Order: sequence, then structure tokens, then C-alpha cells
Amino acid sequence: IRSLIAHINKNRRDLLLILMDVIYVNSSLLLSTKIRFGEFFSFPDYAYPTIFIAVTIVFICSMIAVGQYFEGEPTIRKSFLASMISFFVLSSLTYFFNEYAFSRGVLLMTIGLTLILTTTSQLITSFIIKAFGKQRDKRIAIIGNNPQTENIIKSIQNSEAINAVIV
Repeated sequence: IRSLIAHINKNRRDLLLILMDVIYVNSSLLLSTKIRFGEFFSFPDYAYPTIFIAVTIVFICSMIAVGQYFEGEPTIRKSFLASMISFFVLSSLTYFFNEYAFSRGVLLMTIGLTLILTTTSQLITSFIIKAFGKQRDKRIAIIGNNPQTENIIKSIQNSEAINAVIV
């Protein structure tokens, strides 16, 4: 349990992004259905659990495949690429499962709205981090007491590029 909690704590930013993207995908699907058919739930009753789960899983797997989560910083380019992959995978699935091929227009609107929401979210998040985010000072331990270590300490303290606390 402790290992699981440590893993979740280490990846909490990415897990929060995944949760936000799940909300964006599902709300975009509902909004697209409302725009296209005039009602939020206009598909047959048997289709709804499968549609929500399939669209969400394909979108999140696409985001993971392009490195949006768990690998470096999220970017708009990765979101766009994952959205395109999701669209092509989901639209091709409708050819294999005809009973779920209700509207490719809804699918296109869903991917478009999701792309707009994820991009806007990333822009707002990056602005907030740059504007209000506190960068922590790096802690550096230097062991030794000779002229070379003193020169290293002075150069680190005089450098404006390095935010460090020497211990």
C-alpha cells in the first residue's frame, strides 16, 4: 500500500491530467450529441456505457502512446497528435461495429471539442505555473575544504542561472 501511495504521489500531476481529460472527453461527447441530435442522450440505451468507455479508453491510450502523460511536459502538439490518432481509431472502429456507428459527425465534434478543452487547459496551467509557481532552490552538498572547493562555491553563489542552496 505504501508503494502504491508513493507511486500515486510521484505521478499526481499526470493522474490529475488524465482525470481532467476523461472529464473533457465525456463532456465533449455529451455536448456533441446535444448539438447534432438536440438531446444529450439520443443514442439507444444499450450503446451508452460502451460508447463512453470506448471513446475514453482510446483517447487516454492515444495520449499515453504519444507521451503526453508520464514522459516530460505535456504539449499542445502531443495533444493534437493524440486527438488525430483517436479520431482515426474510433472512426475505423465504426466500420467493424455497425451497431455503434451512429454519427461520425458527433465523433468529429467530440474530438474537436476535446482538443480545444485540453489545449485551453494546458495554456491556463502553464500560465499559472509561470506566473505564480515557486521554483524551489536546488540543494547542493559540497564536501571538502581546499581552494578548489572554495572556487566552486564562489562560482555557484555568483551565478544567476543556478538557484541553489549550498549545504
